[in-house]
Amino acid sequence: MATDRKNILEFLGLNPEGETSLYYFVSWSMPIEVLRSYAVEAMWSGGTLVFKGIPPDMDLKTYVTSRLNDLVYGKGASASISIDPRLYDAYGIKVVPAIVYTEDRKNFSCTGIVTKTLVVEKQEIPLYSCPPIDPAKYWKISGAVTTDFALRLMIESGATGAKPYLAALAKGFAVGEKPPKIQQAFTGEWKAVVTPEDMRQIDAAKAAIEAAQKTN
Repeated sequence: MATDRKNILEFLGLNPEGETSLYYFVSWSMPIEVLRSYAVEAMWSGGTLVFKGIPPDMDLKTYVTSRLNDLVYGKGASASISIDPRLYDAYGIKVVPAIVYTEDRKNFSCTGIVTKTLVVEKQEIPLYSCPPIDPAKYWKISGAVTTDFALRLMIESGATGAKPYLAALAKGFAVGEKPPKIQQAFTGEWKAVVTPEDMRQIDAAKAAIEAAQKTN
C-alpha cells in the first residue's frame, strides 16, 4: 500500500518524501455526500482525510468495514485516511471541515505528558500531548469550502509551496472548469469516480502500446 501511495503522489507531481502535506480535517457528523466530495478532492490533491477518532459505539473492525467502506470503497491507495486526534491539537482544529497545508510535516512529534487515550478494539492507547505547530509553518482554512478555493487563498497569502497541490487537483477536473467556492455534496455513482491510480494505469497502458507500435 505504501508503494502504491508513493506511485500515486509521484504521478500527481508531488514529492512523497517532502516536508509538505495537505490535511482535510473532517467528521462523521458531516453528511457522507459532503465527505465524499472532500474524498474526491483529497484523492486528486494528494491530501489525507483526518478523523479525530472512531465513533464510541463502534469497534475498529466495524468502523473499517462499515463507515470507511461506505465512504471510499474501491478507491484503494488513492484514498488516504488517518485517525489521529493529535493532529487536531497540533493545528488547533476547533471546527470541521478544515483544510491545512503544512510545511513542517516531518518535524511533527508528540512527546511528554499523557493527556488522552484512543480506544481501539476495546484497548486504550496512550496519546502524548502535542505542542502547537508554529503558525508560520502552516496555513488553515476552516469552513465548507472547496480545495481549489482554499489552496488559491493560501497561495495568495504566501503559501507558494502549495502550488503543486493545486496543479495536482486540476488534473482531476475538466479543463476550463472552475470549481465553486462552497463545497457541494457529491452526486452520481461512487464507483464511476476516476482516481489518480486509474489514470496512472491508463497512461501506462498507452505508453506500452506506443512503445510496441514503435518496435513493429
